Amino acid sequence: MKKALILFLMAVSCVSAHAQLKVDFGSYAFGATASYGTSSNYTNLGAGLVVHKFFSDHFRAAVYGNYFFENKKVSMFDFGADFHYVFPLTKQMGVYPLVGLGYTKVKMKDVIAPPPGVLVDLGDDYGDEEEGRIHANIGAGYEYYLSPSFKVFGEVKYHYAKDFDRPVFTVGAAVVW
Repeated sequence: MKKALILFLMAVSCVSAHAQLKVDFGSYAFGATASYGTSSNYTNLGAGLVVHKFFSDHFRAAVYGNYFFENKKVSMFDFGADFHYVFPLTKQMGVYPLVGLGYTKVKMKDVIAPPPGVLVDLGDDYGDEEEGRIHANIGAGYEYYLSPSFKVFGEVKYHYAKDFDRPVFTVGAAVVW
């Protein structure tokens, strides 16, 4: 998975894009997302919000927050900021690599031992347990403008966090103003 992601990012960075995806300097986008985070030991569906701040036609920052619903007594919440550099493919479509930092909080309910792959010291307390970690993101995304003020997008990124790193697949829609 990591090799495929790195190869994809290298291929995207080599694309020679002549089309111009035009976004006015200083514009914002606000949207909703649906996410799927998975690892070999636990998988969660999530929902979130994202705000994009455009610094130029190519460079932007994204601030996001996601809640991953409980599955097998494990739920997660994360928030952070990613930075995108958009390579326009047409006047309406672009691809972008992304990097970022954030914070992930994992909550486990009524567990005697943590699920496999989640290394959290429960001590003598066998009830609910929470653990938080700073994470780093690396990935790629795709966006398509249905109109000048509305876009849909998809991203795949890998969350690197001690004890609970995993890939996260996201789709979303945003209003641009």
